[in-house]
Amino acid sequence: MASGEQLIGGETGRMQIQDHVWLARPGPVTGLVDAAPVAKSTDYFQPITPYEFVTTPRIERNVLHNVITFPGSLLPGGEESLDGYDHLIIADESPLESPTRLEAVRRWMYSGGKLWILLNQVSPSVLEAILGDDFDGSIVDRVSLTHIDMQAAPGRPPIGMEPFKVDTPIELIRMLVDGVDVEITANGWPAAYSKSCGDGRLYVTTLGLDAWVRPRTREDDPPGAGTTWQTSYVPHEALMRWGSLIFEPRSRAKLDVRVLEELARDSIGYSIPSRTLIVGILSVFALALIVAGWWLLRVGEAQRLAIFGPAVAVVVSLMLMGVGRVHRSLPSITSIAQYVQPIPGTTDVRAFGSTAMLVAESGDLALSGESGGWLMPQMAGQEGTTRRLVWSGIDDWKWENVEPPAGVQTASVYSAGRMASQTIASVMFDAEGVSGTLQLPEGLTAGDAVIVTSHGRMAVKFDEDNTFHATSADVLASGQYFSASLLSDQQATRSRVFSALLDGETSDSAATFQPVFYFWTPPWKLGVHYPPSETLTGSALVSVPLSFNRPQAEQILIPSPFLPYKEVMGADGELPQGVYDARQHQWQERSRLSALTLRFQLPAELGSVSLDEARVTVRATGPMEQLIVSGVDQGQYIPIETWTDPAGVLAATWQDPELLQLDEEGGLLLHLQFGSPDESANERMQIDNPTRFGIEALDLELRATVRDASTTETSNIE
Repeated sequence: MASGEQLIGGETGRMQIQDHVWLARPGPVTGLVDAAPVAKSTDYFQPITPYEFVTTPRIERNVLHNVITFPGSLLPGGEESLDGYDHLIIADESPLESPTRLEAVRRWMYSGGKLWILLNQVSPSVLEAILGDDFDGSIVDRVSLTHIDMQAAPGRPPIGMEPFKVDTPIELIRMLVDGVDVEITANGWPAAYSKSCGDGRLYVTTLGLDAWVRPRTREDDPPGAGTTWQTSYVPHEALMRWGSLIFEPRSRAKLDVRVLEELARDSIGYSIPSRTLIVGILSVFALALIVAGWWLLRVGEAQRLAIFGPAVAVVVSLMLMGVGRVHRSLPSITSIAQYVQPIPGTTDVRAFGSTAMLVAESGDLALSGESGGWLMPQMAGQEGTTRRLVWSGIDDWKWENVEPPAGVQTASVYSAGRMASQTIASVMFDAEGVSGTLQLPEGLTAGDAVIVTSHGRMAVKFDEDNTFHATSADVLASGQYFSASLLSDQQATRSRVFSALLDGETSDSAATFQPVFYFWTPPWKLGVHYPPSETLTGSALVSVPLSFNRPQAEQILIPSPFLPYKEVMGADGELPQGVYDARQHQWQERSRLSALTLRFQLPAELGSVSLDEARVTVRATGPMEQLIVSGVDQGQYIPIETWTDPAGVLAATWQDPELLQLDEEGGLLLHLQFGSPDESANERMQIDNPTRFGIEALDLELRATVRDASTTETSNIE
């Protein structure tokens, strides 16, 4: 080891503490937090243990046996220690009584982890502790069931299970929950549901473990992973469906830290001397030569110009070198680029990003932290030296012997902390679009904001006192992140960050997508200390889920980003043709007459509304000959607008109340037909000239009347 250092060994020369550590393991890794195992009794009925319950569906699906059980006392107290887990299952609540461990689990989940709470094994207060004020549910009662009917929730594919009876009653916690995706029901009540939490997801089961499995018999086929790891149980179809949602690799960070490193570097550079200064110095030099030559000629000493000229040139060169040195000798600068995620319902905040430090002179960098997290500096130019990352407490750390050469040095950073107040963004619909308020910790100001939904995005304008608004004119096209036609250098740089974060995202119709409010602020102080610098600069991109208030206005406008749509079965029984991919937000090109029915979903928090007007905008390409947009009235297609040889952006508006009727779940149907209405011409085109046409984009905007406008209720969008 370099620098003459060596690790401390025991009396026998072996390491005092040593063990093997997995640097990487194939397949997703599951951590199970459970109490110490208790020996099973000799009774005929032996309840399934949490370990058997978790491994049974994994083995049946032939998922690698990467289930790590550790007692609650060994649950790490830092998010970075949980980074190697894809799933974390809580069957013992005792470790979450520690605020440090609770924060670690919560931050891990919001960073992309999948947290499964076996509610029958722990207290329901665990849910409130994890979600804080974001928990929106209540327990009705607990019942013991001997007759169980497990089915897929409405809108989910059926699981094909028949009702069954059990000899020993199994407990069901009957709950009322909002803002979640119910997957499985038991006797009509939620038995398994999930909720999006930042980049991760929370999974909850409320039905006793034994209801999800049955004892294995000799007639049962061996599981997919073979008999080596098989348990004494066979999972029901409901558990197999539930396991298929959970036992997948965790979501990783949406934003690559290298993008933030580029942003941090862009804030550091050298100033360039002005053209006026350089031209002025050279002009004085030229003028001095002319005046000196004229004067020496008059006195008859022209030969002295051979000495005077080079002397003046040397003086001017020294002046230029001095100017360059002044402009290059900038003070030490530290630039921070962060991606900040305040955790809803709590004052907890997590952030990651990059730091660029302009080091004027080589020396020891004072890098430390007092709120956990970590900082990993780039070690280029320090080969052959020993650097230490020393923890003096569970949250206190510092680097030692980090002595980079002069120049720009970068480091990746993760930090977390608790703020004095929550960060909350709430909006409501109004007559022009949406308006809302942003609550930020003291000392921070927001700018360059955008609202992102599953179907689009809107630029946001800030008013006074952190209020903001966005109208239908602020709806942004694909690849656009600011409403201004001319962007500043800073906005151009931030556009690249938005592009890396948002472009290419897909939406999962099976999961609740909560609109997100993105905005920029100065860097957040979260307990990481950088070298003393004369200049500290940078910026932070903040991501806050939007909460919705009921509208105050009776007449409202619903902009297109809040109206996601998908292709559904037509009123005439016509099956979806795959013309529009709602997951990828892509339209498929066609070469013959095509028809499809779209269903637009209104925001759930609007409550009872009646539609007054609709405006559809279509961007058509290719020689489609004809485009017909129709409404649906009592199973019949009623044409609204017909275009011949459509091209470019087309728009149609209608107020017919019969064509503005919503279904029971707040959906509006719209039918499209495009292509050549002449079927024989279609056949000839397929053979002679297979040209393609299609729709590039389609958006709907609605005006509505709110029947029970109120300001007292707040909920999350579904």
